[in-house]
Amino acid sequence: MVPSLCAFNRRAEFTAMSDVLNCLFVALGRWERKGFPLLLEAVRQANAGRDPIRVCLHVAGSPGRGEAHLLDAVEALARVGTAKYHGFCSDVSAAYREADVLVVASCYETLSLVMLDAIRFGLPVVSAPVNGVEELLGNANGLVVAREPAAFCAALLALHADRQRLKTMGENSAALRERFSAPAIARQTLAVYEESLVPTQAGKGRLQKGE
Repeated sequence: MVPSLCAFNRRAEFTAMSDVLNCLFVALGRWERKGFPLLLEAVRQANAGRDPIRVCLHVAGSPGRGEAHLLDAVEALARVGTAKYHGFCSDVSAAYREADVLVVASCYETLSLVMLDAIRFGLPVVSAPVNGVEELLGNANGLVVAREPAAFCAALLALHADRQRLKTMGENSAALRERFSAPAIARQTLAVYEESLVPTQAGKGRLQKGE
């Protein structure tokens, strides 16, 4: 039976692993495109030959059509304590509060909603170089690494070994909360549209009202 994500409401899900870097992956479908196989391999590499384990991948959401085999891969890691599948839930706020770092290995994104959620909860991020990542992680609140298992492995082990750096990254992430809040993004978007409707002195270069 697949456990419910409400398990995240129990701090014991994480305190039992207080010496482990708890990484969070959140996605509804399209796990292949989200780079999930890459993250599984990164976690394998991070824990290879190491006892006790150093990195655990917490998975929230559900795979897409034709991706059931990825759940089998998660269960294989779960048997050795390096992954936990928490299933689907409409509210993942507890997951963001309890994790140590969000991992994003997507092939492409527009403006990553999971990164915005991480900022909202003051959670550091380790991400591949996808669209918008420079702006979202421009406050020393995360790491941008090559989209390769070895690069993610190295970054996660470095954060496991330096909890103070991880704490500082979380504080830097929280400092961006207002800038990337939903009202702030709405105001910024509206300002762009309003500016585009203001004619230049030459009457060119910007949209005219009614166009």
